[in-house]
Amino acid sequence: MNPDNLNSVHLRTPGPIVIRITDHNHCYYCNQALSETDNFCPACGFPQKGDEKEQIIFISDKRILFNELEEHYEKVQNARKALIWVAAILLLNYVISYYRLSEALVLLEGAIVVGAFVGLYFWARKNAYPAVLTGLILYTTLIVAYAIVAPLSLFGGFIWKVIAYSALIYGLRSAKAARDLYESLKTSNVDLSSHQH
Repeated sequence: MNPDNLNSVHLRTPGPIVIRITDHNHCYYCNQALSETDNFCPACGFPQKGDEKEQIIFISDKRILFNELEEHYEKVQNARKALIWVAAILLLNYVISYYRLSEALVLLEGAIVVGAFVGLYFWARKNAYPAVLTGLILYTTLIVAYAIVAPLSLFGGFIWKVIAYSALIYGLRSAKAARDLYESLKTSNVDLSSHQH
């Protein structure tokens, strides 16, 4: 049986499941061509010649997986948003610092750090959890480094630091939830090759 990509139109139809099979030569669920001897679709396993209860249970189970996949995608997006928010906060801070100090090194450092977070944002599309975790470690390293060089910097922009940390922790939780959903979906014959984790 082929992995299910959960693209069937029947998973996106709201309301009660009503099955009316008018074309017996193609699978109701995935539209695969069927032979007269196929009781079940050889591609997806849909009980084409089963009773209505069996068919409804099949679609219902697929809807559950579809909803989990949608939730997984949403959590990955939340994790990515956390990284881009931190990148925006850092960019603002570096621009303000440059106008205060007028030092080109500030812009160079800002370009490297902000660029790193933008890179993590794109990495998170493929693997959200390690990307956000790396972002949290990188941000903490920056705060500690600044505190060692200039201890008073620890209290500067305190509200922005709290916002950045809150975003990263929220993103990390979302990424972990997405990873857990991904692992559960992998055991359910779902094709995840084109989806984030």
